[in-house]
Amino acid sequence: MAITGDDLATPYRGYTSQREALRMLKEHGGIVGIAEAVAHKYAIPEIAPAMAGRGDVCLFDVGHGDTLGICAGSSIFAPGPMGLVGTPALQALRAWRIG
Repeated sequence: MAITGDDLATPYRGYTSQREALRMLKEHGGIVGIAEAVAHKYAIPEIAPAMAGRGDVCLFDVGHGDTLGICAGSSIFAPGPMGLVGTPALQALRAWRIG
């Protein structure tokens, strides 16, 4: 939101339980489906993961399913159960250029 001025996830908010969240994910094709839909709607270009830079969105999976995070140089940060969790940017499977 800080870069684009828009909350790109607005259509995917509003669930109030884990069950509702899982239903919403299923209806939209999971994390990948949501990322692709948002990228298409806002004309956000997909880039090679190795080209991701600070602020770009990256898709990765470190054994817990697809996750979206924000590139911060050599790491990707995403929400975890105890706060932000970092993983090496080399783990990125897909990436989108923001800004």
